[in-house]
Amino acid sequence: MIEETKMDPTVSNPWGVLPIKNAKYAKSCSEIHLSDRGIEKIDNFSSFTNLEVLWLNNNKIRRIENLDENFRIKELYIENNCLITLDGSIKYFKFLQKFLAGNNNLRGLDNVLKILCKFSCLEHLNLYGNPCAEEPYYRMKVIATIPSLKILDRHDITVQERIRAQKLLIKLSEGPTQSKPKQSKPKASTISTGERALAHEVKEIKIKNEQKEAEEEKNSITVFGWDKYQGKPAPIAKKVLENAKKFWNSQVSRAPEWENAEEEAIKNEIKSLYAKAKKEEMYGRMDGAKEFAFQALRLQGILDKREKPVEEVKVDELPEKPRTDFVKIFRYRGETDGPSHQLHALL
Repeated sequence: MIEETKMDPTVSNPWGVLPIKNAKYAKSCSEIHLSDRGIEKIDNFSSFTNLEVLWLNNNKIRRIENLDENFRIKELYIENNCLITLDGSIKYFKFLQKFLAGNNNLRGLDNVLKILCKFSCLEHLNLYGNPCAEEPYYRMKVIATIPSLKILDRHDITVQERIRAQKLLIKLSEGPTQSKPKQSKPKASTISTGERALAHEVKEIKIKNEQKEAEEEKNSITVFGWDKYQGKPAPIAKKVLENAKKFWNSQVSRAPEWENAEEEAIKNEIKSLYAKAKKEEMYGRMDGAKEFAFQALRLQGILDKREKPVEEVKVDELPEKPRTDFVKIFRYRGETDGPSHQLHALL
């Protein structure tokens, strides 16, 4: 009896992990942890049809078996075991995305890749610690054989590694015996005569376009005479000068109209300022009256500069008390042929 108990392997028991041990709960279960249980054989998973994640780390499992009905498994963690082959139920895991099988006894990298290359969704793989991971060109072969991989042995796969892996795969597929320099001839023959003629026409068209652009540049330079002033600022073209003269000549006749309109606006503003000054003086606000009067005088000075300079006018300071006779008339000299004007200023 003692010998028989030693020979019986330790079988996995997923039912022992379930809080509710019935078929309904087992069918809805999607993840099971059976690590560190000394399991030697996988079994009793037929009722777990919706299982997606299975943890079997740190056991004594030699084969992945009795999981044919669990084809929905996406992640399988079976590190630190005694796996010697991948033949078995793993071929049914069509949706496998993560397979971590480090520190096992998997040998023969080519046999391992024949099985793993069928998983189109596999993104994360770990074979570190297996004898197959010590074979030459291990990483490059795995990357080239499984293009969907993103992480291999806990390291991200870079674009440079993918390029190197593809080149290595081509070299290995060609084999050691190669024809020496004769491969250069078929490369030249791959281009047909029609393609050559088309390429020649494209070159001619490019040359013609470049010549046209060069001629247009020369013509533009000769029209404006810029070739004579290389390294110097280009002069203004004659046409530009002629147009400018015409414009300014046409504007000379309009200048008096603008000036007259502007003078009228200034005169109206002067009248309004004097009216405001008088109103302020009536209400006894002498500071405001004084300010409006000085503004009117400034505007009057602008008008006088347009015609003739105004004679100096001395304005005494305003009295402290309001006066009724605060307006005084003074004259300034206008044009010789024009009438005299009267300006009211606040004294």
